[in-house]
Amino acid sequence: MRVVFVMFCVAWSFQSAIAGERFDHALGHFEIQPTKQGIIVAAPHGTYDIRTDGLSKDVATLLGAGYVIARGFSSGASRINVNRPTEGAGRLCERERHTERARDVYNHYVRLIGKSSDHKALRLYVEIHGHTSLAFPNRLEIATTGITREEARQLKERFSASLAHTKAVYPAYPELELRIEPLDKVFFGAGCNKKIGYISTRRMDRTLHMEIPRSARTAETLGATAALVSSIVRATMSFAEPATDSGGKKEMSEASVKPAGSSVR
Repeated sequence: MRVVFVMFCVAWSFQSAIAGERFDHALGHFEIQPTKQGIIVAAPHGTYDIRTDGLSKDVATLLGAGYVIARGFSSGASRINVNRPTEGAGRLCERERHTERARDVYNHYVRLIGKSSDHKALRLYVEIHGHTSLAFPNRLEIATTGITREEARQLKERFSASLAHTKAVYPAYPELELRIEPLDKVFFGAGCNKKIGYISTRRMDRTLHMEIPRSARTAETLGATAALVSSIVRATMSFAEPATDSGGKKEMSEASVKPAGSSVR
């Protein structure tokens, strides 16, 4: 409990305190922090998904990981999706618009992830998003690639223990429910990202595509949320490397090759 409390305080103190390298674009800007660990924490909708920019930076700092944050690139429904070469928020994948400017922003995003990881394949790629669903206001969802059902089960158990410790220290923290692929069916399945976005490039061993509810992204809860997310990432990195087939290629879990839930995000 004491460790969780310290992590909570540290995460809060890191909020926006460390500035990475900035890259301007005509439609927004990127901020990156390189890594040699092979872990990138990304916020492709850092402005549109409120406080995911600061949350991603806090998580990366707690882990000693790199980050890539996109800010701007948004004006209502014409949001440029950044993590894929399309624009249009909250649409089905086939209804997102492929535009030249969206392709240009996506190419910048891919290039900066490569720059941040020394152009090496990632051990883990974490995308942090925020949702405001009224149907499940306290649900944290994680779409994945490279994660087995047993690993998902272990992550769910670890999260429950971490959440209990957090609420013991901070009783007002929301009672979050975790759903994670391939153990659970999720609504935000990152289907379009897995089909045509950065996740589809397979430049990573594993992916955690997180949808954080608004209740866990308030100014008061953000530090504790950073500690909880960090605990999930640490637990993921404790797993053995994904198995390889006879040809030396890493085997993909069902969630890696079959998009589930909504295609948006």
